[in-house]
Formats: sequence, structure tokens, C-alpha cells
Amino acid sequence: MASGKAVAVLKVPRRAARLAIGFAAANQASNRKLTLAQATAPKKEAQTLLDSMNLLVLSDLHLEFSTLDIDTTDVDVVVLAGDIHLGKRGMPWIETQSRGLPVIYVPGNHEFYKGEHSRVLRDLRAACAATPNVHLLDTDKITIGDVEFLGATLWTDFALYGGAEEKVRAAESYAARGMTDFTGAIRFESRGVFRKLQPQDTAQMHHAAREWLTTELMTPSQCRRVVVTHHAPSARSVSPRFQDDPLTPAYASHMDDVIKLADLWIHGHMHGSSDYSAGACRVICNPRGYAPKGRSTENGAFDLRLILQV
Repeated sequence: MASGKAVAVLKVPRRAARLAIGFAAANQASNRKLTLAQATAPKKEAQTLLDSMNLLVLSDLHLEFSTLDIDTTDVDVVVLAGDIHLGKRGMPWIETQSRGLPVIYVPGNHEFYKGEHSRVLRDLRAACAATPNVHLLDTDKITIGDVEFLGATLWTDFALYGGAEEKVRAAESYAARGMTDFTGAIRFESRGVFRKLQPQDTAQMHHAAREWLTTELMTPSQCRRVVVTHHAPSARSVSPRFQDDPLTPAYASHMDDVIKLADLWIHGHMHGSSDYSAGACRVICNPRGYAPKGRSTENGAFDLRLILQV
């Protein structure tokens, strides 16, 4: 989508106010940027800072294969929905490319590759805490202006094709054999013992994140609410060619009822773009996918300048 064309902003009803989401072109915005002080200002003061907020939405950049530069012109907040780089190796890139803008960063599954889950998460939190403009969210939230961002890796419950125990166990078993996450790429510490990450581990993390998100979204708020997850919250995010793939329950969960509680839901993980609505909530996925040096980007629909106005 060319950034030089004017695109109409879509008006979407919301509970406490209204949310306008659209593909904002470079010549539509007014060069407004949130400073760090403004981003962390008390809520009542911060609400007057911007009439709207421009989000640059990116995921699955997989910088372990090749790097890229982003254009933050007319951007207020950068949203990174996971799989940016292994572990904390993406932090120098994020710090340089964000140019001091607030960054919402949710870890994907690939952040944990070649490491132990809890230790990688601890190191990522420490690295982001040392970079004041970068906010790591994994069952965490932060308010910038009058927009509340809620983030979690989310993982999945393996119940995408039905919640019956035999279907869930079958999906977990298939993922354990065929998904790199569970064949040794990610280690997991349990009671002092280091072992391979198992589908049951991530299902437990999913249920905890799902409960947290549901509780937060059901709590009344005057803020516009943007949820950022790595894993997908609906089968509608799945490409038709993968709808019947036995590994798909490791990529998405059926959370359409929860989606409707938010104003905007951003996710990654699928390596295919999607854009749809569930109730008054817009769901967006804009992944780059794998991009080995000298080869084209896996997702041909990836938009390096996908700006959503909230």
C-alpha cells in the first residue's frame, strides 16, 4: 500500500468513546511525536496530548536472517508484535530504529529460541528496563496518552479445532513432534530440571494470559484499548491453505468473545497478513516473515509503513 496516497480513516464504534482506525498515509499526519516525558505523564494530563495516535505496526521481522530499516516519520508509537530477533539481540536495532519513540514490544516464540524460557524473559525485561522508551509487555499493560496497551505472548490452548480432551491432546501431540518450539529450540526449567519446552507448558501460559486479558478488558475504562499478542486470537487469522493443517492449533486460539472487548487487536506469528473485525474490534496482522539475505520476503503483502490511527 503506497504511503503517498490519502486513505479514508475508518470510524469504528467503541464503548466509552469512538475509535478511528485507518491506514494513515505519510502526508495525512502532522509530525506529532510523543516525548518520553509525555508518554509517561499522568493519565489526565496525557489525555490532552494527542487527538489521535499513529501506530506503526510490525511483527515477525526475524532479524536473525536479515536486517531492515524502518521509517518512523509521522509515527507516535512503534508496536512490535513478536519474533523480532532471538533473545535480546534485537534491542540495539529497536533502540536505533525507534529514534526515541515509545515502543510496545511483545515477545514472540522465536525470542525464546536457543534459551531457557524464564531466563530469556528475565533478560528481555532487564534490557527493556534499561532502554526507557521500550516497554516489554507479557501479561503487562501501559497507558500512553489515553490509549491503554495490553500485551502478552499468549501462546495457544491447542483447542482451535474443538475443546474436547482427545482433540486437544491430539493437537498437543502433533505439535510436540512437528513444531520447532517443542523439539529442543526452547528450554524450560521445571522444579530445578531443565528440559524441552512442552505443549502443556505453553497451554498453561496461554490460560494464564487469557484470564488476565479477559479480566483487564472487562474492567471499565475510559481509555481506548489496544491488545498486542504474538499468537493469533482467532481462526479468522489463519490463511485458508492452513485451515486444516494439524499444526495450526499451535498458531491460533478461539478467542473471538474476548476480542470483542478490545478496540484494536494486533498480533503476529502467522507470516501472512490479515485484517478483519470482530464486533467493534479491528484485528490486524502485518508480519514480514522469513527474509534470508538475497531472497524475497516471505510475506509479499508485508507493509513496512503500516500505520494505524487510534
